[in-house]
Amino acid sequence: MAPYCLTAAAREHEHARRAQAEADSLRAQQRSRRPARQPHPNAGRLGLEMS
Repeated sequence: MAPYCLTAAAREHEHARRAQAEADSLRAQQRSRRPARQPHPNAGRLGLEMS
């Protein structure tokens, strides 16, 4: 059973590593494409005004 567990753990680790790399890539793309941040339409009403 131990070899199966090691293989499954390695597979899961690789899957998590790829998911993290994809999330990092998407975050970087989003930062580079996003224009200057606009305040949310309800920011004043919700008390979340940007400064």
